[in-house]
Amino acid sequence: MLDCRPPSREIWNNKTLRTWGPITDSASAPGITVTATATVKKIEYVMGDGGTEVCTTAGTPYEKRFGGRPSPDCGYLYTKTSASQPDNAFTVKATTTWVVHWVGGGQEGDITTTREAEPAQITIGEAQAVAKP
Repeated sequence: MLDCRPPSREIWNNKTLRTWGPITDSASAPGITVTATATVKKIEYVMGDGGTEVCTTAGTPYEKRFGGRPSPDCGYLYTKTSASQPDNAFTVKATTTWVVHWVGGGQEGDITTTREAEPAQITIGEAQAVAKP
């Protein structure tokens, strides 16, 4: 049997404190100090072809040694090329959900916020044939 499909894409975020956390900061006023720690809960990718992928890790950068295996933690398989799209590319959008946990004055809580990244263009320009046993 022959399985014809475009190549898969690994999805990853360049993991730094600014892009993934944790980021911790404190503020004080007379008699009280509040400490807040922000970490990423998830990133939702809208892949431009109608599909989405939600990742709860920063992902694993692709390495040639992985071959055709799927990503171990965050990946997406396009089922068609981007040839029919404007500029022959899919527009991918990413929304990161951050959770800020705060502690101070004998209380604590969580605040959730989202941030959208600038859209990226991804060209999927070939279909590969993979023989299945």
